[in-house]
Amino acid sequence: MARNEPCLFPSTVLVLVLAGLLSAAPGCAKDGSGSNGGGSGEGAGLQPGNPSDDDDDETPPPALTCAGEELAEIELVDIWGRPLSGVGADDDASATLTPLEADCAPQAWLQCGRSVVGDNSADAGTTENIDGWRVGVGAYAGREAAYAFRAGADGPITWELVDPRPLVANQDLFVLAGNGDSCRAEDVIERGFNDVTFQARAGETYFLVLDSFAGAGGPFEVFLDCGDDLNESQSPTGPEPFEELAAHEDGPFSITYSAPDYLPTTVTGRIVGGRFVDVQVTGTARAAASWDDRALPGYDAACRVNTLYVGLDHAWYAASAPRPPRTGNEIDLFLSGEEMYERVHADLLNATDNLHLATWWWESDFELLRPGEHWLMTEEQRYPQTVLGMLEAASFLDVKVLVSRFCDDDCFGWADWVTVDSELIDKAETAGDGFEVALQGNPTEVPLFDDYEPEPVLWWLVDRVAAQPQFATRTFLDLPEPADDARFDVAIASYHQKMLTIDGEIAFVSGMNVKATDWDTTEHGVFEPRRMNFDSDVEDRIEVLELEDEPDLSPRKDYGLRIEGPLVADVDTVLSQRWDQAISAGEPYTEFNTPWTPPSPANKSFSGVEAQFQVTLPIPSPERSIVESLRKALAQAQEYVYVEDQYWRAPLLNEILLETLLARPQLKLVVVTSPISTLDPSAWWTKLTDELFREQVPDQYVTFTTKSFDWAPDDGWFTAGVEPFLVQHSVHSKLVIVDDRYLSVGSANKNNRGLLFEGEANVAVLDADWVREQRVALMTNLLGPDFAPQMTDDFSQTWELLNEAAEANEDAVRWWNANADDLTAEEARSAENTTWPSGFLYPLELPDSSLITPGPDAF
Repeated sequence: MARNEPCLFPSTVLVLVLAGLLSAAPGCAKDGSGSNGGGSGEGAGLQPGNPSDDDDDETPPPALTCAGEELAEIELVDIWGRPLSGVGADDDASATLTPLEADCAPQAWLQCGRSVVGDNSADAGTTENIDGWRVGVGAYAGREAAYAFRAGADGPITWELVDPRPLVANQDLFVLAGNGDSCRAEDVIERGFNDVTFQARAGETYFLVLDSFAGAGGPFEVFLDCGDDLNESQSPTGPEPFEELAAHEDGPFSITYSAPDYLPTTVTGRIVGGRFVDVQVTGTARAAASWDDRALPGYDAACRVNTLYVGLDHAWYAASAPRPPRTGNEIDLFLSGEEMYERVHADLLNATDNLHLATWWWESDFELLRPGEHWLMTEEQRYPQTVLGMLEAASFLDVKVLVSRFCDDDCFGWADWVTVDSELIDKAETAGDGFEVALQGNPTEVPLFDDYEPEPVLWWLVDRVAAQPQFATRTFLDLPEPADDARFDVAIASYHQKMLTIDGEIAFVSGMNVKATDWDTTEHGVFEPRRMNFDSDVEDRIEVLELEDEPDLSPRKDYGLRIEGPLVADVDTVLSQRWDQAISAGEPYTEFNTPWTPPSPANKSFSGVEAQFQVTLPIPSPERSIVESLRKALAQAQEYVYVEDQYWRAPLLNEILLETLLARPQLKLVVVTSPISTLDPSAWWTKLTDELFREQVPDQYVTFTTKSFDWAPDDGWFTAGVEPFLVQHSVHSKLVIVDDRYLSVGSANKNNRGLLFEGEANVAVLDADWVREQRVALMTNLLGPDFAPQMTDDFSQTWELLNEAAEANEDAVRWWNANADDLTAEEARSAENTTWPSGFLYPLELPDSSLITPGPDAF
């Protein structure tokens, strides 16, 4: 095979939608002739050697040498360092990019009836990532040599060692299913010693891995036997060689990269003697560099290869989060505490190993399950459904509970009992019972009247690329990387995260605490007897049921997620990080606490939705991935932005949101939030936020709140009518939806606190079908039976429908207030058929003044 001519031309700008290794400019030949040469797949550069590809009509070229020469290549990766996989070109804008996660790095495609030689103790390209296999006992701590094979027909395939010498090199053979063309140890299907046979299916990709115990590696030759017919005809090779090298000539270069859902960048620099110098990337992309001595097919000696990694930033997800977006998650959105805590209850009944939980507030008698006729049950009957009652019954579980501690150490411990109760403290003070507790304070000091200056969030692309298994053998260099721009004194911060994991397999992330106020149904009934304090007696609950009194707690609007899939490990990792930090800091009740090792975020499948777990964390490990992702999503908005939140005062978001609204007159902003009073310490910032959008984009902006309506007979001494009840919801939601594409939900309020320094946890989902389904569900609940059936996917129509529903509900309440005194109970029941609020939506009016004018970050 002849060496290709370099495929990078000075002063040329290429716009490429690429995946995996860098493809060449259109028209650049693999063999330098102007047309694609031999070998499989598309792209430019040095081709993987395939000694069996010799053409009988041609004389094989002499082997090339790299002596004294260095080669330059560019790898396109995402901002988390993962190779961008998939197939695409600049004329195929619909191509998608699926991040490739791999444990082993295939070195070449194997062919039927051919053998390959190697040495898994010394060869470049081998990896050392897999220490054990689920199909065989033993610590396989040696290096792995991996190959890929694509079956040409159904049937048995045998992969075998040629002349095995176990006393020299004791190596075993493994077959992995090519799930998504990703080489992952968990997909192993067969193991053999000197040989292994598996049933192949035509067109399927398999990975063949040779592994050994530590110190038992060495030279080997392996042969692929597909049967006489296929051995003669050879099976088709894969569409892209794994060891393709796109080599570039010395000189200046400028390349522009773009890809769907990624922000474009232009990379400039020079190549001198095969090395990259003066590299610059535009926008929010980043770059990293490495070198390695690599055995390249067609060469008689290892070549020094200098690699430049270009990391494209995602247009929606947070690059600063060390946890990348992950595919293959099954996620359920719950519209109420009843829905979510019923699932928590069911999952706890099936738990076998552990529960890890973080909450802002803990009440041991919080009832997870409230079944029918719950109001007739005594405390003793209801206790088994409380969170502590369930955990006591499951005493075999390893339980670790994190609760926010107010004031950190500045309050001398007086506030340590505010967020917990004596029952939990008893568990915390009992050593060795498998129930551990930590109170954790947020050390952030926030100026009361000035802006808070956060610590910068620092990270480097080189660290992320170096952590990828396929690049593990390379030596990485230092390139200058920009520090994050930290645009964005009283100890008033807290840890506000609400999340839990069960057995490392299930996670819940929400805005709901383990607290009585955080439970309600999707009906948000005015007279809901299950919305009573735990210690209320049966008589009190019956009075609510019979419309004689209102319940102890108001209707609550909130959301939560249940997750299965690789994202669960990310939730557990943050829980573990906080837990270890609390132990290290000597927080209350941690003296006997023990750490745990979070599970690996390996994908179980490629079905399900893509999502990223995002957090706000204070020092010593600051992170602000929630605000980064929200700002990106708001900049992408085309049709609508829906915000449902306890607060509407996040100046950090105002600039980008207003800029997007002004640039796109068709874009609509809908905000559902709680009313505020002039006594609210930060009503000033809500007022300024509301005025900004009302003045700048009055036709694109609307605010609502939510309420519940009902009536009851008026048994007063001097009246014979009925009494109407309009009850304001406690809007505790923290949810954003953009364009039926992006949904963010969790604990982070729309104030600067939750985006800068308050401990928060959100999940961002980027999946059009899933997000649309959730938007329809929550707006169906919001609009009620009169208006929900009219909803379409045209948000301009939904915008009108929301306004119409809110005004109609307001008119209905006015009618009841005007006529209730003159109605009998029978007339009131009849009036429900024609005059009744639909759903929960009402116009929101905000006050014109504020008691104080604090800084934007304190409240």
